[in-house]
Amino acid sequence: STGGVQNKGLLSIPLEEAQEISVRLVNYVIRTQKPLVIGDASNDKKYASDPYIGLKHPKSILCFPIVRKKEVLCVLYLENNLTTDAFTTDRVRLLTTLSAQIAISLENSLFYKELEAKVQGRTHELQGANDALAKQSKRITDSIRYAKTIQNAILPTKKYRKFLFPKSFILYRPNDIVSGDFFWMNQRDGYDFVSCA
Repeated sequence: STGGVQNKGLLSIPLEEAQEISVRLVNYVIRTQKPLVIGDASNDKKYASDPYIGLKHPKSILCFPIVRKKEVLCVLYLENNLTTDAFTTDRVRLLTTLSAQIAISLENSLFYKELEAKVQGRTHELQGANDALAKQSKRITDSIRYAKTIQNAILPTKKYRKFLFPKSFILYRPNDIVSGDFFWMNQRDGYDFVSCA
């Protein structure tokens, strides 16, 4: 509180639950989309039935809609409890001049908020897809490693190869974990058999 003026800060509550403003006046301004200036609200019989005005006895009230494309984006509600006629027509004209820029700024802010929410949603979706791909990749890699174990069991051992062909060597370097190339060797009836496939 400075000089009798209270700074309440921004609250995020539904309009119907607001206790620091006249909900009726705000709803009226939303409906009409026109500014409302009340010079002495406590003594104006037109507003005597408003529960907020009857309880709080405000002096001056300015209720100003910020409109863009025939839609009320927000309502500026100002109240002065110290003096009557605090909100002049000059101030309303100034607000009218500024309201177009205020409306654009609010619209941009809402757009960026929606965009940020979409980006977060897409990021979450991508993370889920990446996790699914990682699991699938692991399953495939595990399957390939198992195939390599089978392939190694089928291929003749180095000891057997050296027994059949003492001065031989095989350059066997699979491109990946497992190769599509197989070699086989055997000895039967005095013959040595070799096959590469």
